[in-house]
Amino acid sequence: MENTRRILSDDGLCGETGTKITSETAIRSGAATAMLSKKICIACNGEKSAEALSYAAASGAAEKGADVFLLGALPEPALDLAMKLTGAKNGIFISSGPFTKIKFLSERGLPLSSKEEKALEKSLCEEDTARYGEYGRIERLSGIGEIYAERIKETLGKITRSVRIYSPQKEVMDIAERIFPKCRGDGDIVFNISSDCRKVSAFTIETGHIFYEKLLTLGCVYEFKEGRDISLPYSAPRVAEKIAEKYGASVSRYFERTADFSDEKGRKDALYCRFARDAFSLVAIILRYLEDRKITLAEALSELPDFTASTRFVPTENAEKVFNGLCKEKAGENEGTAEEEDGRRVIIRPIRSGKGVVLIAESFESETASELCDFYEKKIRSF
Repeated sequence: MENTRRILSDDGLCGETGTKITSETAIRSGAATAMLSKKICIACNGEKSAEALSYAAASGAAEKGADVFLLGALPEPALDLAMKLTGAKNGIFISSGPFTKIKFLSERGLPLSSKEEKALEKSLCEEDTARYGEYGRIERLSGIGEIYAERIKETLGKITRSVRIYSPQKEVMDIAERIFPKCRGDGDIVFNISSDCRKVSAFTIETGHIFYEKLLTLGCVYEFKEGRDISLPYSAPRVAEKIAEKYGASVSRYFERTADFSDEKGRKDALYCRFARDAFSLVAIILRYLEDRKITLAEALSELPDFTASTRFVPTENAEKVFNGLCKEKAGENEGTAEEEDGRRVIIRPIRSGKGVVLIAESFESETASELCDFYEKKIRSF
C-alpha cells in the first residue's frame, strides 16, 4: 500500500472502488484498527461493494485477534450507538459505490485522536509479518437500527406537527420512516439530512432555508433549558458560549485532531452529547423544544442571536504555510483561529492530504460569514 499519509483524507481512506480501494485495502484497514482496540464495530451503507468490503475489514481485524461486530447497512450514528452498547472503542464505517470511503472512528463516533491516527497510519504503512496464535470472533449483530430508532423516539416523545425528511442515503430514510412513518409526505418542516447522517438543515415557508449551525444552536438552547452542559466541536459556532451564560451552563470543546489531549474534558463530555454529531438526535430535540413551548420554528429562531456561518474549501499546495502564516492561535494539532474579534471568527483547518484548507467563518456583524470567506480565500491564494 502506498504511503498512507498521502492518501488518508479527512474521511479516511478514499478512492475508486476496485482499483484504489480493494478488498486488500479493507483487510489491512481492519488489521490496523485491531492495533488500536481488540473490540471493533463495523457498519456500511447498502451497496453490495460496501458489504463485501466490511466482511474483508472484519477478517483483517479478526486475524489480528480483535472481536468484531458486523452491523450491516446503517446510518453512521447508529454505529456510534453500537459501539456504546458493545463497549467497542473503535469503529469502521464503509460507504461505497463507484467511489469508496473507509472511515475510522474513535469511541462513540468521535474523531480519532492524533495518537490513534498516527498508530493507525503506522500500521497501514508497515508490512506486518507478526503471527497471531488466536483469531478474534466475528459476530453479526442485528437489530441496531431498530434500537437506534427507538432511542430517538424516546427523546422525541409525542408531537403534533408533521415533518418531511429527505436524505440521499437509503439507510437514513429507512430509519426516518421508523421514527416518522409519514416522513415522505408533506410536512410543516422539511429536514434535509446529510448522507452521513451527521448534519441537518431545514426549510419552512415562513423561514426559508435554515442552515445547520442555526439548528445546532437551537439544540444547544434546549439542552441548556434542561439544565445540561454540552460539548461541541472546536469549529461549532461560538454563539453557544454566549447563550450558555444566560442559563448558567457551560460549553466544552473538542478538536478534530488533538495532539496534547488538552481537549480531554471536551472529548469525555462529548460521549454524552449526541446531537452535535447525530442529525436525528438534533431533529428530535428541536421538535421536542417546539412542542414543549408550543411555538413555531420561526419563533424559536427569532430568539437566537443573529449570526451567519459559512464553510468553504480552498485548494492550495501551501496548506502548511497558510496555516502557520494566518493562524494567530492554534488549537489541537491542525486547527487554528485566524481571527476572533469584533463579532467575527475565522477558523482555518488544513485537510489531511495537504492539498487545501477548510475555512469556517462566523459573523455577528453586518459583514456576512460568506464575505469573510471571500476575504480569506484571496489571502490564501496569495501564498
